[in-house]
Amino acid sequence: MMQKLKFLFLLLLTLSVAGCGTMMQDVIAGCDREQEFGRFTNCIKNQYSKEGRDPNHSTVRAFYANVDVIEEAYRAKKITNAQAKSNVYDAFNKTIQAGNDREAAASANYFNALGAMQQQQQQQQRQQQIRTPTQTNCYRNGQYVNCTTY
Repeated sequence: MMQKLKFLFLLLLTLSVAGCGTMMQDVIAGCDREQEFGRFTNCIKNQYSKEGRDPNHSTVRAFYANVDVIEEAYRAKKITNAQAKSNVYDAFNKTIQAGNDREAAASANYFNALGAMQQQQQQQQRQQQIRTPTQTNCYRNGQYVNCTTY
């Protein structure tokens, strides 16, 4: 039973973290071929809107807000192209990746609690079996005695 629960948990964890659609880090890596930062950010937003696993998730919206701030700094020539791209990767780690990590940790905590609860139930069942009084009924059958314990 515990093995089935572990398998089910791992399957659900994989699906929740991987999800359907393209992952943002794959979109960013694919768009990183763009040389100019403005095209880089447009590529990220367009590709993820089309193919992303959850383009309206709060962590994605937070990431886009960070990208907009970075883009403003780039246009104002406060940061270089390389700094802007580096800041986009940092923004990804602080928003989307942090959200993915929180979801994975919550799933792991749930599984650990489920396992602990199952162990507690099994222990209670064993203790109940130990405490359950046994009764033995014996009867004589000729020169033999037959006993039944339950």
